[in-house]
Amino acid sequence: MARRLPALPKNGGPPPPAEPDRRGERGGRRLSPLDMAFWSLTAPPAPDLLTFGFWARIEGSPPALNEFIGTVRGRLAPLEILRYSLAPSGGRPQWIGLPGFDPAEHVSAVVAAPGESGLRARLAELLGQSLPLCGRPPWRIDLVEGYSEDEFTVLVRTHHALMDGISNAHLLQRLLDRDGAQPPHAGGTAPTLRPVTGKERLAAAGASLPSIGRSSLAGPLDQGRHLTWATLPRAAMERARSRGATLNDVYLALVAGALSRTCGPDAARAVRHISVPSDVRVPGALVRLGNGASPFRIVPPLGRHRLDERIRMVSERTGHAKRGGFAAAGVANSAMAAARGKRFLAPVARYVMGGAYADLICSNTPIPPGTHTWHGRAVLGIYGTTVLSPSTGLGLMLHGHGPDVTVSVYADSRRARFADRLAGAITEEAAALP
Repeated sequence: MARRLPALPKNGGPPPPAEPDRRGERGGRRLSPLDMAFWSLTAPPAPDLLTFGFWARIEGSPPALNEFIGTVRGRLAPLEILRYSLAPSGGRPQWIGLPGFDPAEHVSAVVAAPGESGLRARLAELLGQSLPLCGRPPWRIDLVEGYSEDEFTVLVRTHHALMDGISNAHLLQRLLDRDGAQPPHAGGTAPTLRPVTGKERLAAAGASLPSIGRSSLAGPLDQGRHLTWATLPRAAMERARSRGATLNDVYLALVAGALSRTCGPDAARAVRHISVPSDVRVPGALVRLGNGASPFRIVPPLGRHRLDERIRMVSERTGHAKRGGFAAAGVANSAMAAARGKRFLAPVARYVMGGAYADLICSNTPIPPGTHTWHGRAVLGIYGTTVLSPSTGLGLMLHGHGPDVTVSVYADSRRARFADRLAGAITEEAAALP
C-alpha cells in the first residue's frame, strides 16, 4: 500500500531564488573552450557517451504529471542556460536562447519494470539516449514510476557540452526542498575559471604523456547501457580520512582496491591511469552553471596494499596534481586548441577522453549539505552518473545524500557483468572502513 503523504501544491510551490525571468529574450553566449571540447566529440557514435545524469529517489506515490511539470516550470524556467540550443554556424558555434521556451516541453513520465532491477534498467536506458545539441536545449527531466508502490524517481539528464556534472547536480537540487535557502544563481554568466601559469602548463603536459600499450578492458562499445551502484556509510568514510586526505581520496582508494579484487593479477594492465575531473571554477557565492571541471590523472595504487596505505598514496598523488594545477592547465591548453578551430581541438579532446590518457573515469560531485525533501516527502537517496570512457566503456561517480555516499558504475552492456562485480567489490572494500 502506498503511504499517505502531504499533498503536492498545484502550482508546484514557491520557486527558489533565481535570476529574473528573461524567456522572451534571445540572448545566448559563445561556447567556452570546455563547451567546445565536448561539442567537438559529438560526431557519431559519440553523442550518447556524453550525458550526465543525477536522480533522487523520493518516498511516496508519484505525483500527476501536470503537478510535476508545475514544479519544474516554477523552479527551472528562470534559468537562462536551460533555453540554450546550439546555433548552426560556419565559424565558432554559439549558444542561443530560444524565445518562449517552456521547460515542460522537456519533461516526461516513464514507467520502469517492478523492483530495483527495473529502476536500474530504465535509468540506464534513459541515460543512453542521445541529447541533440541543435534545435532544442540538450537536457531532459524524467519522472520514473512503476518500480515501487511507495517510491518514485526524478532524473535530470544534460549533455556535457552544455554543462558539467556539478551543474547537473545543482539542477536536481533546485527541484528539491532543502533545510536552507538555495544559493543565488549567476544568470547566464559562464563559470569563471582560475588563471594558469606557463610553468603549470608545461608540468601538466609532462604529466599527460600517452600511456604505453592498451588496457585489457578496452574494446568496441555497444549501444546498450548498464547501471548499478554501491551505497556506502558516509561516517565511516569520513573517519578513514588521514591527514590531508579528502573524501574523494578515500573513494579512489576504495576503487583501487575493488579493481584489484575484480581484475586480479591483470589489474595493472586493465587500469593504468584513472581520470579524476576536478572543479577549476574561481570560488564565489553565486552558482555559475556550465562547464567548469577539467581532469587530471593518477596511477591507482593497485595490489596488496592496506586501505590506509592506499588512502595515503592516493592523497599524495591527487595532492601533487592539484598543487601543480594540472586540471586548470588542461583547460588552458584546450583554449589554445579551440582558438585554432574544431579540427585542432577535436584530437585534443579525443586524447583526454580516450585510453591513451586514462582507462577509467572516476568523477565526484560534492554531496549536497543538509537534508532534502520534495513537497514534504522524504528524499531517500541522491545519485549521479558521469560520461562513459570511449575506450573502456566505464564511468564511476561519487555522490550521496545525508548519511550515505553513493558510487555509481555506468557501463555499456558488454561490460555489464564487470560493472556489477566492480560495484560489489567496492562494497566489500568499504567493509574494511573503521
